[in-house]
Amino acid sequence: MNRIGGGVAIYVREGIIASERVDLAITGLEALWLELIVNKRKIILGGIYRPPDSNNNHWLLLEQSIDQAFNQSCDNILVTGDFNINVLNTTSNKITNLMASYNAEQLITLPTHFTEHSNSLIDLMFVKNTNQVISSFVADPFIPNLTRFHCPVVAVLKLDKPKHTSFKRKIWLYDRGNYDDYRAKLQATNWETLMDSNDLEKVTQDITESILSAASESIPNKVVTIRPNNIPWLNTKLRKLIRKRNKIHKRAKKSNTVESWATFRQVRNEVTNQIHKAKLDYQNELIEKVNSSNISAKSWFKTAKQLTHKQTSKTIPTLYEGNMEASTDQGKVELLNQYQNRPLPHSQMLTNSSLSNITVTPQDVKDALTLIDPSKASGPDLVSPKLLREGTSALSEPLSKFLTNY
Repeated sequence: MNRIGGGVAIYVREGIIASERVDLAITGLEALWLELIVNKRKIILGGIYRPPDSNNNHWLLLEQSIDQAFNQSCDNILVTGDFNINVLNTTSNKITNLMASYNAEQLITLPTHFTEHSNSLIDLMFVKNTNQVISSFVADPFIPNLTRFHCPVVAVLKLDKPKHTSFKRKIWLYDRGNYDDYRAKLQATNWETLMDSNDLEKVTQDITESILSAASESIPNKVVTIRPNNIPWLNTKLRKLIRKRNKIHKRAKKSNTVESWATFRQVRNEVTNQIHKAKLDYQNELIEKVNSSNISAKSWFKTAKQLTHKQTSKTIPTLYEGNMEASTDQGKVELLNQYQNRPLPHSQMLTNSSLSNITVTPQDVKDALTLIDPSKASGPDLVSPKLLREGTSALSEPLSKFLTNY
């Protein structure tokens, strides 16, 4: 947050699930209150500007606004803004005494306002719960080479958010696969020995590894890095240029010379132009692709969604159960598994009959595999429907025995 033109600007970057303006409006007072919901945790955020010539009536309005905020059912409250009271001269004043009555602590200790002949600490930041604060500091001004200016005040809060880490994935080049060789390798597998165990998990894993091993030797593949938050138009050349801009900006802030800032502006403008060009090129490619007469229906709808920014597929959000939370795929599976393993509620039996055994024939498996859509994605075991369908003739016998015996 920082004061801009007599007001308060609030910057929120990531992790916000929901936000709304809190109805604490008071006529004659420049104050903005927001209620933020971050990972099911509520934060009340206030931005206040107090003019230097404030009278007692203004103080009463300020106290009334702050009192309403701190009477909300919330432990995480942060109040910041330009209060025009230099706390470097005295730590005991109206605003610090008022905030102290609500057990709020002032975080900023260095000057924030600079003029030709003086500096002062008038841009303050109060928090009710200091345990949530990782760090707080005074940042460099946004605009260089000013004579009179305010510095932004920053607080980093300890709020968990879902992690979107990159991961490796094997991509199969199915159009170049040798499926006769793939089926031959499956036929040569000693399934009897492989299933000679009472351990269901081990047998399942061994079958999966046998299928993937035969596929790896018969179908070309490569390992790619998947970045969930990857920007499609951000290519390698543009990434390097952005890193170059950031380095030049750091050097310009350190040297603070006219020449260094001129160099930074030149590179910054180049980056901006390249970003605009990359976005335009990417959009034109999508338009050209969606207008192509050779595009399949599936690719057309996928491209149209990219072009209109309407993606229907969404990841499962972070799951919560009591004091436990799961944000990774593995954690979500384990949490759901724990929930599903709870005792079932008692229900009345509607029949005394029971099914003693199930026999699955190779033809049953063959019929099921031929109905699989090979274009669908693979499951957690990474065995794609394409591999199962192409291996129908070799897999129907061992899979029928597996389904019958286990």
